[in-house]
Amino acid sequence: MLDKKISMSEKMRKAQEYMKKCDYKKAFAIIDKEAENDEPRAMYFLGKRYNGLYDEYDNNLVLQKKYYRRGKQLGDVLSVLWSFLLEGNPSDEEEKNTVLKAVEELAEAGDVFAQYDLSYLYFTGKLVEQDITKAVAWCEKAATQNLAIAQYELSRFYLVGNGIVQDEKKAIEYTALAAKNGYSVAQNALGDFYFAGAEGLGQDYKKAKEWYDKAAKQGNPLAECSLGFIYDNGIGIRKNRKKALAFYQKSAEKGHAPALCNLGIAYEKGELVPANPEKAFEYYNAAARQGFVPAEFFLGRMYLLGVGTKKSPEKAATWLAKAAEQGYDVAQFTLGTMYMEGIGVEKNQEIAVQLYKDAAKGGFLPAETTLGDIYRDGVGVEKDYVRAYEFYDKAAHHGNPYAVFMLGCFLEEGLGREVDLEKAVELYKRAAAVHLPEAEERLGILYFAGKGCERDTATAVDYLQSASKHGSVDSQFILGMYYAKNEFEKDKAVFWMKKAAKNGHKDAITWLENRAK
Repeated sequence: MLDKKISMSEKMRKAQEYMKKCDYKKAFAIIDKEAENDEPRAMYFLGKRYNGLYDEYDNNLVLQKKYYRRGKQLGDVLSVLWSFLLEGNPSDEEEKNTVLKAVEELAEAGDVFAQYDLSYLYFTGKLVEQDITKAVAWCEKAATQNLAIAQYELSRFYLVGNGIVQDEKKAIEYTALAAKNGYSVAQNALGDFYFAGAEGLGQDYKKAKEWYDKAAKQGNPLAECSLGFIYDNGIGIRKNRKKALAFYQKSAEKGHAPALCNLGIAYEKGELVPANPEKAFEYYNAAARQGFVPAEFFLGRMYLLGVGTKKSPEKAATWLAKAAEQGYDVAQFTLGTMYMEGIGVEKNQEIAVQLYKDAAKGGFLPAETTLGDIYRDGVGVEKDYVRAYEFYDKAAHHGNPYAVFMLGCFLEEGLGREVDLEKAVELYKRAAAVHLPEAEERLGILYFAGKGCERDTATAVDYLQSASKHGSVDSQFILGMYYAKNEFEKDKAVFWMKKAAKNGHKDAITWLENRAK
């Protein structure tokens, strides 16, 4: 039954060459006909066809078993292997060893597909003790014979340093070989290398698109999604929303989660397509159920807000927790706020603080500033100005104006640090540069008093007027009080007091009432 020296027709050999270079259309045109003639190796490839190796959406276990059984009957060693893997008795040591020995002899004799399958066995630990080093060695033998899929797998070993010394240059080299040999997964990966600007390649959006195009022509959903992203955002090319939508849809039709999520975003925001929250919800749901983390967050948010679906804080918490567990910072922060306020979950400030800390680990700005506020005010933790200062400092280094302002407040008041008025003024100026009204107000007050800076009434007034313009009601009242001291500027005093009073400032209202008496 097991003939390791089984003959193969010339047509079948030609089909194998097509298989090596991923020309599956030409290969299977021959294989289908050769299978009708009971060509043993043809049965192996038909079995492979239906295990999703050549098309992940063409997966049929019944047909796999059927063709592997027939290949086994005809004596094809690799069909025997896969028939045993799917239907054999793993505890039958004698049969297992017989099968394994036959595959090893075939691989040693130079059969490239036996070499690749043997690499798979050592990688997964099926029939043999797992040995990644041997998996790499057999994969390299197959790659040397120009088997595109083996070249790609070898590139992954080099990329992560699994069973071999990590070498990104080698990873790119083998990815390029596999891509040139027509393997769409490798073509997409090479596009990714060019897109990211991998070492030795440099960032080249044009070449990235060229390789995505090649992979997309073969129906690769990752490449289709990448092309959608490129056209959507105009990266290295003029924006084309019509093409972006078309590529997203092609990829989504194959169930690719990132494309489903991107369509959800498009329908939620009304970009590429008219806004449709219900459709956005459907796409997010489809992507989230595949475990795509951003979609889990978006789905949770829609449940939280009641957008595109019935409002359900409890379901929101469930989906946000899934994303939070995977380290998605915005989900961690949102879920933390839900625990802090008791929305959809039982109120628990301790859990909330931990979630905020998890989000802050990755530099998520809202979490850093929130933790600063929490330690400043002692919410769910003991009041700790030193820790508060540390979190504000982190947020300030990430460019948050509010955090810069709070550092100034701490230094002005001596909270968690020694008083340093000059440094406080410097920090307030940084925050005021982006017109943070609270910072502009403090500068106005300090310039009036000459604290941390030389006294300068004109500069103080400028800062207070800018703060007033940007929404500081207290600054309007302060300006009113300043002008009220000068008998000749009562009109300006009334002007600013009326502004403050209109915005609800109680002291300004009282001042105007007293003046009217």
